[in-house]
Amino acid sequence: MSKQTINIGASPNDGTGTPLRTSFDYCNQNFTEIYTALGGGVALPGATTQVIFNDGGTNLAGDAGLVYNKTTDALTIAGPVNAASATITGDLTVDTSTLKVDSTNNRVGILTATPNDILEVVGSGATGVRVSRAGLPTQYATLSAGATGPTLDASAALGALSFGLAGSTAMTLNSTGLGIGVSPSYKIHAQTTGDGIFSLLSRTGGTNNPQLRISLTDSTTTTTLDANSVGGSPILALAVNGTTRMTLDSSGNVGVGVTPSAWATYKALQVSNASLWGASNNAYVGANYYFDGSNRRYIATGFASEYSQESGFHSWFYAPSGTAGGVVTLTQAMAITATGELLVGTATTNVTSGGVVTYGGSNAQFAMGHATGTTSGTAYAGFQYAGTQIGSITQNGTTGVLYNITSDYRLKESVVPLNGGLARVNALKPSIYNWKSDGSTGEGFLAHELAEVVPFAVSGEKDDVNEDGKIKPQGIDMSRVVPILVAAIQELTARVQTLEAR
Repeated sequence: MSKQTINIGASPNDGTGTPLRTSFDYCNQNFTEIYTALGGGVALPGATTQVIFNDGGTNLAGDAGLVYNKTTDALTIAGPVNAASATITGDLTVDTSTLKVDSTNNRVGILTATPNDILEVVGSGATGVRVSRAGLPTQYATLSAGATGPTLDASAALGALSFGLAGSTAMTLNSTGLGIGVSPSYKIHAQTTGDGIFSLLSRTGGTNNPQLRISLTDSTTTTTLDANSVGGSPILALAVNGTTRMTLDSSGNVGVGVTPSAWATYKALQVSNASLWGASNNAYVGANYYFDGSNRRYIATGFASEYSQESGFHSWFYAPSGTAGGVVTLTQAMAITATGELLVGTATTNVTSGGVVTYGGSNAQFAMGHATGTTSGTAYAGFQYAGTQIGSITQNGTTGVLYNITSDYRLKESVVPLNGGLARVNALKPSIYNWKSDGSTGEGFLAHELAEVVPFAVSGEKDDVNEDGKIKPQGIDMSRVVPILVAAIQELTARVQTLEAR
């Protein structure tokens, strides 16, 4: 609308003002434009209801696109609102629940009028949050709450969901699996680079493929822990630089350096061809055998042996060389009974069967025997020095025992007759005495006195003591006196014969 101006002049009747008729035309033009703008005669609403404004560009007329309600103090705008800036001190609602800003609780809701958290998106179906790259609409990630719960999806164009730190990919999830520090080759694959590599590999497949592998690597050594399913039987294996060092099978058997053999339901520790296993309250240590539940079997071709503890009875067994997988037949070599008897070469305390050494039991006996029959000269015990026998205890028929000191002529030289036997016998000091330990009476010699006459018959030194101050007693071998007694008898015999000849 153009405004018409009426000039009234500088002073009355000076001829410079607008004539009266022209002035009324100007007023009429201005009134007509205002009248048209106000609706052309349509009744205006009351002052207490609402006023409608619309700018068509050339005039002012009523329109419902812009409504201000004085009673409710509400402004309704049907079209877009353009503002350089705006400050809203209360709630903001867009289309009831499309967008809701809750100023009271400081929350924002999308598709909900009552947000329960700082930001809440509520939708149905695939509705969620999408983050896209400008100009590349197929590269995006979405976060949605589907029927089965929250999901985080990557776009089909990327083919994976990646998590990055400091500009580098830290974790990748794709159709193959989850990779941490590496693109996954298995369902779970974690790996770093350089020294101190840790990786976790998991997959299913052939019987020799690891289903789970944990690997630790430095500059020189790689240690792996594999959980396999070989032939349907789970195995846990520890390897160093590709060589298996320890294995645990599904039966609870442990192999150190080897896969444990078929121990049936028994639990065993197998170190190479050696084994430690138990049954009931008994314990067994074996060499080159395993127990299959019925028989002991050779692990490898060779000899086998066993130590066992059964009901307090300790036994040592041996078996001759056999073939791997063959049944082992053990023979008892030695045992210690629950009563403290030591058995060698037999399982009983019957000394007549031979090869038995026992100590303990009710008889507190020490016995030696042999199993070769009644042949005289069979040794019960032999004594050696530097590999040469110097004495023995042998059988003499069925009832005799010989206590032998080696005396073969081939072992002696510079042999001369023993003289002066009678004088030496006369120098001996046989005595009778009482033992301090129990007061019993004894007959014999005092060791240090006998040593003055027959030094070879006495061992030890007079008044010698142990480190703890206890007596270190001397000993006597009476057999060493016999040659002197014989020499003395011979001398007496010669004298008697001389006297008889006179």
